[in-house]
Amino acid sequence: MTLKVLCTIGIQDAFTVLASTLEQYTGTAIDVSFGVAIMFKEKIKEGADFDVAILTRSIVEDLVASGDIVPSSVFDVARSGLGLAVRQNAPKPDIGTVDSLKRTLLEADSIASSGNGLAGFYFMDVLAELGIAERIRPKLKLDTSGGYAAQIAARGDAQLAVQLVSVSGILLWSQLSRRAACNAPFERPLAVLSHHVERTKQSKKQNYCQSPHIAI
Repeated sequence: MTLKVLCTIGIQDAFTVLASTLEQYTGTAIDVSFGVAIMFKEKIKEGADFDVAILTRSIVEDLVASGDIVPSSVFDVARSGLGLAVRQNAPKPDIGTVDSLKRTLLEADSIASSGNGLAGFYFMDVLAELGIAERIRPKLKLDTSGGYAAQIAARGDAQLAVQLVSVSGILLWSQLSRRAACNAPFERPLAVLSHHVERTKQSKKQNYCQSPHIAI
């Protein structure tokens, strides 16, 4: 048996480890595709073949409303906040207070962010809450390739990058503090697990992610 999974890149590192554990524990092969959640939303609406989707909650809710996802199969599997990334060995930015965060963002020459992913959408909410969205917008370098925005900073093509803190890599990560968040959504459900409507009708899938042997 093979379980086909569509998974947001926001938890790619964690799910890669989880998939290996699942295969050992259940004997089920995991065939996973990683990408940005909005891309998978379109693929699912076009009839993509899958068993399980691990996507952002807002997108899963849209797919439930359109009848593509089984409502009873939806539950949170991960949460994440936003992080500010800098190139290896670069000075760690001061983001401990609202004022220092605003100053760091305004003084940066360039800031990389996702152009079509969760982190990018939330970051724009943060900028609006801080009242600096229009001043920051011209210096944004948006990644729409489905990769990590932090890779832009890693190459030296941006001074800062905004990324979900669940993503690991070669950069120094600094989580944006709750004090600096104001009322902006710095931490939300990152991913929910859900089942394809037709696949669920055909067979009852084991709820692997709720197994006591598995932890994300």
